[in-house]
Amino acid sequence: MTFPAIAMKAIFLKIAESELVLGIAAILAVLGFLYLRNGAEYFSGDSGGAYWDHMTYCKSHPNTPTGSGLAFCLLMRSGCDRRNLLDVPLIHSAQSDPSFLAAMTSASAGWRGGALMQSTAAGSSWADIHDFGAPGSAIGTCSNSIGVSDPRVIDNGSVLNVTLTQGALYSVTQLAMLNGANVFAYGADGRWELIAAQTCTLVSGNNYTLRDLLRGRFGTEWASGLHAAGDALVLLDTTEVAAIAMSAGSIGLSYLYRGITVNRDLGTDSNRAFTYRGVNLHTHGVRSCLLPCMFAEAHTFAHPASAHIGSPVSWPPSTG
Repeated sequence: MTFPAIAMKAIFLKIAESELVLGIAAILAVLGFLYLRNGAEYFSGDSGGAYWDHMTYCKSHPNTPTGSGLAFCLLMRSGCDRRNLLDVPLIHSAQSDPSFLAAMTSASAGWRGGALMQSTAAGSSWADIHDFGAPGSAIGTCSNSIGVSDPRVIDNGSVLNVTLTQGALYSVTQLAMLNGANVFAYGADGRWELIAAQTCTLVSGNNYTLRDLLRGRFGTEWASGLHAAGDALVLLDTTEVAAIAMSAGSIGLSYLYRGITVNRDLGTDSNRAFTYRGVNLHTHGVRSCLLPCMFAEAHTFAHPASAHIGSPVSWPPSTG
């Protein structure tokens, strides 16, 4: 028996910032029914140039002829969903030498971690410069923007709305905030403002509001009026943010970066050009004391004298 088949080019429907895709490879009309067949194809063609592989196909119908049918699959991107490279001021002693901060995560369930890859040779060769464990960094996207505020006082009037890719945010006491808790990079490359948030309220799902803010931390008050909806928010006082060492000779040079999930091919993410400009080596116009701890290990640090900071603070700070 011959079954009519209508072959279609794979269609990609991006859902929730490309975490999930429904791929349709072919349609078979048989007596008004749609039959399914298995496949082991790889699909490509999303707007970022990344590749997608199948997680599972629906069970084949036994009467579906070879080479036709409806291939219906749930796809998950192989590369990481979010990676942010942050050329920001010195906030911890780990940044005393040339370095920038990096954060990586994925909204994909079961993400196993990934590697930040760097090419200093225009993509002809790559090096793994840091490995991130699951679930990764707390990274979000802001749906609104907040304007200029005096960095010398707590901003009680602004409300920042953010949707996290994964993870959770928590409120802290005012004292804990003043001692370095809940510090975020807010903005985009070239205009990062460092802020701190005392009150983080879960609205629904992964949506939060941030209130009672310290603005323009570590000399970034100049960026407080440059924000736009869609800006990134990255939690910095966490072990899931890495300081990536660079050489002094690399300052001002543009290199390529990719975020690659564990055991995935280099082709599963597209190039991102990033220039390290040595912002962490600049002196701050308004000097703020360093965070008690961040990045890969837990320590206890004594703060320099400050109007806001008293005795040494253990990491992580108390959220009570």
